Amino acid sequence: MMKYFPLSEAGQKSLTHLIVSIVFYLIAIWVANLIGGLTGWVLLLGTIVRIVVWLFDLYCVAGIVVAVLKWFKIIK
Repeated sequence: MMKYFPLSEAGQKSLTHLIVSIVFYLIAIWVANLIGGLTGWVLLLGTIVRIVVWLFDLYCVAGIVVAVLKWFKIIK
């Protein structure tokens, strides 16, 4: 699991690490959506970027979930 979500591993160390990893994921989502919004007006490129941003948002949300689950020691 940590092969795909290496930042979530840091959240297991302490509450501060968990909060930092969640904030990092949220900032990454914000930046990706900003880039998607800036390129959204271009017809084909905007569509492709929106799909990539949507997949990246999904990855970041999954990373947050994994970090929280590791914090509560539900997953190894």
